[in-house]
Amino acid sequence: MSGLEPDDVYYLESRNCLSVPTPDALDHFTREYFLHVHPGLPLLDEAQFWAVYSGDKEPCGGPTISLFLFQAMLFASCSTSVLAGTSCLMHKGHYY
Repeated sequence: MSGLEPDDVYYLESRNCLSVPTPDALDHFTREYFLHVHPGLPLLDEAQFWAVYSGDKEPCGGPTISLFLFQAMLFASCSTSVLAGTSCLMHKGHYY
């Protein structure tokens, strides 16, 4: 993000490209990813991911999670997720 022009960042934000679902939905889809997608396509170290995701690792100079990678994980887990309703998938009227 630091290499982008402010106008580009504004455009991406206005299109909700830089947002993620609610914390409950994030937790749900992240679990679904590791239960159903990751075993067949292990692209990252699961233990390290959970340490960063849960806040056990310091973000200053330590490992971080790429938003692009995280969104790809969420999208991949959507096909395996069965939710009672779509309310947790909506945030401010936008679908994820």
